[in-house]
Amino acid sequence: MNIKTNILTVNYNHSAYKMFENEFVSSDEVQKKQNVILTDDNNCRYVPVYVEPCIQQEDDIILTRYLYSKEEVKHSILVSMLNHNYDETLFWVYELYYSGFEKETFMFMMTLYIKYYIFENPQTIIYIQTLYNYWQENPEIYWIIGTIAATLASRRHQIDRFVHILYNSAESSDKELPDYKIPQLNIYLKPEDVEEYATVSAEKEKARHLLPKVYRYQVHKEVAYIFGTAASNFKDAYYYHWEYYAYRSPIWKERFDKYGATPNHEKRKMEFHDDDLEEEFYDWYSYEPDEQSSAVIQKSTGNPGDITHSTQIEFSHFAYDLSGNSIKQTVRISLE
Repeated sequence: MNIKTNILTVNYNHSAYKMFENEFVSSDEVQKKQNVILTDDNNCRYVPVYVEPCIQQEDDIILTRYLYSKEEVKHSILVSMLNHNYDETLFWVYELYYSGFEKETFMFMMTLYIKYYIFENPQTIIYIQTLYNYWQENPEIYWIIGTIAATLASRRHQIDRFVHILYNSAESSDKELPDYKIPQLNIYLKPEDVEEYATVSAEKEKARHLLPKVYRYQVHKEVAYIFGTAASNFKDAYYYHWEYYAYRSPIWKERFDKYGATPNHEKRKMEFHDDDLEEEFYDWYSYEPDEQSSAVIQKSTGNPGDITHSTQIEFSHFAYDLSGNSIKQTVRISLE
């Protein structure tokens, strides 16, 4: 798995990066376009890119294994990584990964690398690509994605520059960013390092007790306006139609298919065609999100007022507040 590279510099003004300006795709569409990394011999290395949607509409809502908004999980990954919070980063990464979006999680890690880390870590692309290729051949190695996420969470990033590129924003911070020194280490996790993020199954007829046990972190609603995830109808979807929106995740689709349930798009509900199968399904999966305590509910829906203008981070603050590069937490890791 050792690959030599001659990548020395990255020209972030290259025209290939212009694809980020005013260009968005739906939440589940993976861009087929390519980004370009220039090498010292004028050759190019091409990297697939995934771009976030501009606005989250009702039809975009997808609930993950623990009934978080999929898009908000992805942006919580970003905030956690930029804050160098290893445990939270891995929690959100595996929330996406174990919901059945394994390949998309890898593509999202690549996107975050290109957007925020490539300027400070141009050679890390080789490490990420090597790990991804290895995972494609051995998809049962679930700790590979955690390895990539933990590595990026330990690295310096350049968020201020990207905000300016992406939004062509005059708000880009004019403050001088601190020049923290971070060891440039490649982290390699072992299976035992990520076991705690595996999917937890509910006890039969006690499924309503699961969410309080597994909701370790609250989604980062403070960046909802920046990334277009401020869906005003999310609570309605979460309280009253969670089955319908959860069915859009592979893990839940497999569960509903097992019990013969099909979606009714007009009523936004799942319909069972056998009473006994419906009863058995809810014995195992009746999470009852609308019956949870407010503290539990807010892990997914956010606190009241979280998506008001007064609580949202502006582009300039987003660029500056998350530019600190000091490592704040440690994680059990193995370095190779």
